[in-house]
Amino acid sequence: MANASFTTIPSSNWHENGSLSGDHKPMTSYKWLGNAGVQIINSTLRPTHGNLSSDRPFSALNTQFYNLYDTPQDMYSGQESQGIRFTKNNTTAEMAFNLSVYFTGSNGMIIPAGLIRSVGVEGYRSTSANSNFRIWNIGLEFKYLLNDSTSNRLYTPGWTEPYNSGTGYDFKCFNGENHFNTIRSWGSDWGLYRVIFNLRSNSTSGAQTPRYRVYHVKVGHDAGVTPAANYKIVKPANSSWSDYAQNARMGLRNYK
Repeated sequence: MANASFTTIPSSNWHENGSLSGDHKPMTSYKWLGNAGVQIINSTLRPTHGNLSSDRPFSALNTQFYNLYDTPQDMYSGQESQGIRFTKNNTTAEMAFNLSVYFTGSNGMIIPAGLIRSVGVEGYRSTSANSNFRIWNIGLEFKYLLNDSTSNRLYTPGWTEPYNSGTGYDFKCFNGENHFNTIRSWGSDWGLYRVIFNLRSNSTSGAQTPRYRVYHVKVGHDAGVTPAANYKIVKPANSSWSDYAQNARMGLRNYK
């Protein structure tokens, strides 16, 4: 019988210190969201787990006032020209909507809840405006792999972020240990389906047209073994969501 060779990845690759330069930028980017499709959700979402007491964590307000500035590009890329850029029409109204980065295609890996350990994202404010967008909240939505009838789980830490009126860069990192202890306890039967960012823009006395870009999304993982450098994870084969779920229901994993 011929020997089989497997591709491996490090057992730990996450935002351990919550740092942009020390963690996020140098981290290896694994395609835990497949081809990372992008969807704008113009409706309010209700978290099922995590901090459920925060004020309007995933609300949608006056969504008729936003416009995509260009076609969404590679959400994994660290280049400022990539990701998704949007603007608010010349208005005084407060605005909020949900940006979903979801698993799509067959060129990626599904990360189980028991392995996920962090999420980081970068943003860029290209205008000076009191109504500048900011990433108000983050949510992680998981699907149950063993059947399609179980309701999805949407977990949120319940952020509420202040605005910044100047041009510049934003970095948001979700890596709280207590939060991820809960998520990781769900084990391997739940897979990360999408990361949701709630974007918000203040109301103003005069009409403004702020522009904002979201890019460089990274999902961190940790197998919980020490010392981490002595262990590897056998890399799952790239797969579509439906194929991976079908294999999971038969108790199979594909590593080819």
